[in-house]
Amino acid sequence: MPSDAGEYYLHHTTRFATEALDTEASWLTAMPNGEVTNVRVYRFRPEAVRGLWLFRIPQLPARYYATGRFMEAFERHGFHRGFKPARVGSEGLGYADERYLPEVWERIKEEYARRAGGRPS
Repeated sequence: MPSDAGEYYLHHTTRFATEALDTEASWLTAMPNGEVTNVRVYRFRPEAVRGLWLFRIPQLPARYYATGRFMEAFERHGFHRGFKPARVGSEGLGYADERYLPEVWERIKEEYARRAGGRPS
């Protein structure tokens, strides 16, 4: 879309990877009925996201997830401003933000468990 401020692009992802999120291996918060309300560290089933570039999941439909291939192309062409999908690695691991990168994941998880009095939810 042209404007006086520059060019803008709109993309609406309709691809839902319905069986992608491994809820047992992810670090998430859920309601008693199983409804997922927050995910800190995503563990996707690699076979369910193989070949996808950008997708959504039914558990958190407002959030976008992007594989490395998408992000490389997206950033190479300068489209990285304003759009922040969760990155998904080739092994199916994704992070809500940098606080949950591998180098800090265990420390934060242990602290959370200590505060919650048990296993992280």
